[in-house]
Amino acid sequence: MATPHIDAGPLPFSRPYELSDLSAGGAELRISANDEELLRLADWLGVAEARRFEAEVRLRRHGADRFVYDAELEALVVQTCVVTLAPVPRTYRFEVRRLLEVHGGHRRRAESAAQAGVISLALDEDDTHEELSSYRYDLALPLLEELSLGLDPYPRAEGVEFTPPDELAAPEDSPFAALAKLRRRK
Repeated sequence: MATPHIDAGPLPFSRPYELSDLSAGGAELRISANDEELLRLADWLGVAEARRFEAEVRLRRHGADRFVYDAELEALVVQTCVVTLAPVPRTYRFEVRRLLEVHGGHRRRAESAAQAGVISLALDEDDTHEELSSYRYDLALPLLEELSLGLDPYPRAEGVEFTPPDELAAPEDSPFAALAKLRRRK
């Protein structure tokens, strides 16, 4: 199952990585957004403010042209309460796992990496599989996708609850009832 990519304009930031350079031992990387990137992130997400975006990313080879992407993301964003319009700061934590597979004319570099020794890992069927056309991969993309999809669509300030009106308008008060009265007068 391929993961759909976000099509909400250009990403607020990226962290390109050349997967073909990944050693058999893998790599551990830290992604942290700077102040300018946080401003772009808030605008991209449509939130009042993004205060923190930090992730630990682990990459491992799973075959000549397959890679495992594991990450832990923590982001602090401020949304607006849908009831009171008060700021709602919230920390989001996600674990992200992807199986990346490169297809196309880049296999020669991967084959030489495979000869250097590749660790084979068992993956769950639930792991998100992503097909790539190049070994150049944006490590920030899965993190941005998870955060944007995981935001609370209806944030509420602490202790605030939405209570719908007890009764709907009585039938005689509805606009259709008023039209019916006008019609009867003719």
